[in-house]
This record gives sequence, structure tokens and C-alpha cells, in this order.
Amino acid sequence: MNGMDNILRRIREDAQREMDAMQQEALEKREAILARGREQSERLLAEGRQKNLQLAEGRKARLISAANMESRQVLLYNKQKYIDEVFTLAKKRIEALPWADYAEYLAQWIAHSAETGTETVILSERNREKMGQLVVQRANALREGGAFTLAAETQDIQGVILRRGSVEINGSLDYRFGLLRERLATEVAQVLFQ
Repeated sequence: MNGMDNILRRIREDAQREMDAMQQEALEKREAILARGREQSERLLAEGRQKNLQLAEGRKARLISAANMESRQVLLYNKQKYIDEVFTLAKKRIEALPWADYAEYLAQWIAHSAETGTETVILSERNREKMGQLVVQRANALREGGAFTLAAETQDIQGVILRRGSVEINGSLDYRFGLLRERLATEVAQVLFQ
């Protein structure tokens, strides 16, 4: 688990550095927009007299409101983008694990996610050839009464699919990280943006 903790720690550190830069950029844009709004408002105040004063104040308030709204939208967009990048980076780090570590990762997921321990394991063609037997053997060893088998068929995925009859459990990294993003996005945002 230390390896995963280190990966998550590095992700958090990388994420924090990038988010700080994004927040600084958003603040600078906000200040530039606010400055333009103030300049326009001051020019209107100088041109208009008493009659135009109310119009200028109204325009100033709208410009500042629009600038604040645009700033919030830019910040929200950057936060969403950064949260997406965190999950993408985590997925890429798992995909880049040395093959023995990746095989262990898959075997552990299989052993803990299977319903019966007798499912058929479907991998990508590359992973089936490189580590298929090792993954199944290791999953069988990890699961009490494990009797997993390696499917002859392959699918174009990173991760694994478990099949028992017509029921499939999707363990592809795309699917799993999609679920993780839905479940953990709020927590990730709290860690990144606190």
C-alpha cells in the first residue's frame, strides 16, 4: 500500500503546484477584467454629469458583476479541468507500472471484486500474452477457493473484465476511474483546493 500512498502523495503534490498556478492565472485575469471595468466606469463618470452618474454607476456594477462571474467561471473550469487531470494522471501511473506490479494490481482487484471466485478473466491481447497466467494464478492464490480461468478471447482495454455466464464485471481502468471520479471528485477538490 506504500507504493499507492506514494503515488497519491505525488499526485497531490503535483496537483497542488498546478492548481496554485491556475488559481494565480485566474486571479490575474480577474484583476485585469476588474481594471478594465473600473477604467470604463471612470471614463463614463467623467463624461457624464449628474444625469449620467446613475447610468455610469449601473454600468460599473454590471461590469464588475460580469467580471466576477467570468472570474468564477474561469476558476470553476480550471478546477474541473484539474480534477480531471488528477484522475487521468493516476490512471496513467497505474498503466505505467512495471508489468509485475501491474499483474499484482490486477490479481488483487480480481480476487477482491469477483462474486464467486470462479469467473473467467478477460484481458487485452497484450496483457493476456504477457501476464495472463500470472494474473490468474495470483488471483486464485489471493482468493480463498479461487478457481479463476483465463479467457481465450481478449478485449481492447486496460484492466480486466470478469465474466460468469452472461454477467460481466467491468474492471477496465476507464470504467473504474470514471466511478472513482464520480465518488471522489468532491474529496479530491477539497484536498487540492483547500
